[in-house]
Amino acid sequence: MKFITVIEHDLIIKELLNGKVALLPTDTVYGLAASPELESGVQNVYDLKERPRRFPLPVLVSKIEDLYALGVDVNENARFLLQSPFIPGAVTLILGFRDVPRPEWLKGRADEADRIPQREFLFPILSKTGPLLATSANRHCSKVNMGVIKDILRDLNGVPDIIVDGGILSNMASTILNCRNSTITIQREGQITAKDLSRYLNLEEIHNHKC
Repeated sequence: MKFITVIEHDLIIKELLNGKVALLPTDTVYGLAASPELESGVQNVYDLKERPRRFPLPVLVSKIEDLYALGVDVNENARFLLQSPFIPGAVTLILGFRDVPRPEWLKGRADEADRIPQREFLFPILSKTGPLLATSANRHCSKVNMGVIKDILRDLNGVPDIIVDGGILSNMASTILNCRNSTITIQREGQITAKDLSRYLNLEEIHNHKC
């Protein structure tokens, strides 16, 4: 376990590309991140969270073009939201796939949860590592405060390889919007509320589905 600062980009990139897991700050809560290309890191994320493998991990990308490269179906709903004031930021989009080749690590998935972060320190990292698997830093279904490192470390089943200290963050996760159907639905209401979204989306387009 190494504690490092948000300015140590090269070290963070090196560790991720070597199959390590990083605890790092996002726009919302702390997340556990790993390269999808290296199974050792991916499995470690699942182990730390005690999360069943049947639950796929969300994906962080640096730009819209990355979604196309992953074979994601950027449909009309997705295009609308990608041009909205909420992205980049604390919104995660559930998207399907086009009938095109996709990376090996995405095969077998029916959909993908994607987020383009606004937090500036993540861009130089994502530009070097490519897309990362990143999920909230808590045990599966735990209610721990995910904005405080010491609370997270007490909660996880083990310790991440590197810990990037970004100070105390919000304990409110991203809002998940499902874009796969004819209407956009809220799969999880988080930092961006239904009220926030209603200023940009028509109210009839919002159906709050609680997980």
